[in-house]
Amino acid sequence: MQTERKGRSSVGSVLLGGPTTIQLERRVEAGFPAERFDQIVELITQRTHRRGQRRMDEESLVWENSSDVESMGVTVVAGAEETRIHLFARYGGMAAFIFFAAFFTVLFLTAAFGGVVLSIRSVAAGLKLLPVGLILSYLASRAFWRAFARRREGELSELMEAVAQLVAGEDVEGEDSDGHPA
Repeated sequence: MQTERKGRSSVGSVLLGGPTTIQLERRVEAGFPAERFDQIVELITQRTHRRGQRRMDEESLVWENSSDVESMGVTVVAGAEETRIHLFARYGGMAAFIFFAAFFTVLFLTAAFGGVVLSIRSVAAGLKLLPVGLILSYLASRAFWRAFARRREGELSELMEAVAQLVAGEDVEGEDSDGHPA
C-alpha cells in the first residue's frame, strides 16, 4: 500500500511556503463491506476530533467537514477486491489568517523596534525601515505557514494510514483489537 499525493503546487502555495490544499489517494488490495463503513467514520471522527456529514451507499462512503477556515473530506469506494481511499483538505482561509496575523505582528514588532531601540522619530527614517519590516514579516509568515502545513500533512498521512490499515484488516496503530484507543 502506498499513498499518492495528488495535485500540484500552485503559485499561492509557493509564495506561502506550503500547500493550501492537500490530496492523498491510496488503493488497498482488499474489499471492504459497506456495513462496516461506520467503523471508518468512527476512526475519522476519533483521529480528527470533528464530526462530519456522511453519505453512504452500497459501494461508497463520503465523509466531509467544513468550517470558515478549512474543509476536509474522505471518500472510500469499496469494490470486491480493491478499495480506493481519497482524502482532501483545503486550508485557504486558515492560510490567509495565519499568514496575515504573523505578517502584521512582525511588521508591528519591526516598527516598535525601530521606534524604541533605533530611536526613529521621523516618517522619512521610518520609511527606510519599512522594506526591512516587510521582508522580515514575509519570511516569518512563510515559516509559520510552512510549519503548519507540514504538521497538517503529517496528520492527514497518519489518518490515511489508519483508514488503509482498517480496510486491509490490519490492527490500526494506536488502537486495541476492538478499534478503541489503546
